[in-house]
Amino acid sequence: MHGGQNAFHVLYQNRAVGVNPSPVFVKHAERMAKLSRFAAGGGVLLTVFGAVGVCGKIGSTADYKKKNEIFAVDASGLIAGVSGGFLSSLAVGAIFVSGPVGWTVALVASAVGGYFAQEAGKLIGKAMYDQFGNRIDLLEVTRVGRFCG
Repeated sequence: MHGGQNAFHVLYQNRAVGVNPSPVFVKHAERMAKLSRFAAGGGVLLTVFGAVGVCGKIGSTADYKKKNEIFAVDASGLIAGVSGGFLSSLAVGAIFVSGPVGWTVALVASAVGGYFAQEAGKLIGKAMYDQFGNRIDLLEVTRVGRFCG
């Protein structure tokens, strides 16, 4: 995001003009950097679990039309959830980037935004599938049916 530079180098490039950060600030910035790497890995892991869950639902359903519906609804919910969580964390993070409280608010907003975006994506996916998708064999087109069926 900042050309490979950490927060210290971006904020305090010119020591003659800038102010040296306090040790407490440096400690919290390093801690938040570790937590952000952990949260990013957790987000990827939860997305993989969500995809495996969708695959399990598809595999345990006997009706092929219902399998297509599950794929359309849950896949659109998963995509919308990831997008919504990412965008809400960016928006809130840009507003509250001032410190650990802001980072915590951004993390919570990302989770909440992701959840509501996922639910909205499921509703939109269901409406789109009912309107257009039931004419197309989505599992065959995307080849998901081979892995999950």
